[in-house]
Amino acid sequence: MNYLRYRSEQLANFLREGILRGEYPAPFPSTRIWCQQLGVGRPTLLRALQALHSEGLISMTKRGAVLSPLRQNLETISHQTPKIVRILTQGSSGGYFDLEIIRLSEQLQLHGIRLVIESCNLVRLKKVASQPGHSSELYCLLSIPVGYQKHFLPRKDSTLVLGFTNSELSLPYLTPDLNGCTRHATNSLLRQGFKRLIMLENSVKTAGAAQCVETFKNACKDWHSQQVQFEVHLIWTDLTSMRSSIKRIVSKIKEPCGILIHAPISLGILVTNLLQKHFDIPKQVAIRAIEYRVEEVQFSVPIPHYAVSTDRFTKEILHVALHFFETGVLPDVRKVLPMDVTTHG
Repeated sequence: MNYLRYRSEQLANFLREGILRGEYPAPFPSTRIWCQQLGVGRPTLLRALQALHSEGLISMTKRGAVLSPLRQNLETISHQTPKIVRILTQGSSGGYFDLEIIRLSEQLQLHGIRLVIESCNLVRLKKVASQPGHSSELYCLLSIPVGYQKHFLPRKDSTLVLGFTNSELSLPYLTPDLNGCTRHATNSLLRQGFKRLIMLENSVKTAGAAQCVETFKNACKDWHSQQVQFEVHLIWTDLTSMRSSIKRIVSKIKEPCGILIHAPISLGILVTNLLQKHFDIPKQVAIRAIEYRVEEVQFSVPIPHYAVSTDRFTKEILHVALHFFETGVLPDVRKVLPMDVTTHG
């Protein structure tokens, strides 16, 4: 995780809400004074201010940050009930949901809607879920475990799940077709003639990850052209554990094989270890990567990559939000979004 980026995103959210509430009237303090007041370093503050500048909330000048002319009438704004899309997540956003957040924010702002991202623990999630819902705030649960989603059932009319959910919960959702891309990736490797397949999955037990593992196993078992040897490795995502586990797995590869790797397992560590062992990618070892950001699959060797189009996902969220704020009713959206496959390298 990019800690500086994570800190600046949190700070940007904090400053945005304060500015729109009129807590930071113009002129703004100097950078030095603001750092002292907020208890942050100058790089973190500047990144946060740049994010607000990109949204059109403030302008950056030689003398520092000033309120954007388009936002100077805070008194008018303060008398309006703000429309907010609040994304709740556990930790920083990632995978296919590490959208172009600024672009989504800009699209929402064109319709007078603010985007807020909040990192929550279970206590905070329960507190939010216990609050009465209202038509001016849409909550989006970003990759929140199903066990935590159930707390939002009383306010399902204003809650949208972004990621895997249980159909029994009857919460509206937008989710990528992870099962479909897992099946497609597995079959593509089998069609290449690989008789041994390896899946690297996050050791954190989530319903979505469990379904992907089951889909992988079934695809291997159902392959009739040849006998398939397959194995699943659940890997802890701290850097030390990932390095140790991936190194051990690669050291045991003695024959051609295909590997499915699912974010957030480090694709870079895997490729590095394979190249150090002088494996020919993709002839000896072929890789299929699922849910990584584009910059994470940029290697000199070809790696097919499965991901949801950020344009498609942004449009879907925007459509749901506009319907919610225009009608006061959340549409009964239950969409499984197809994932595109591209090859990098």
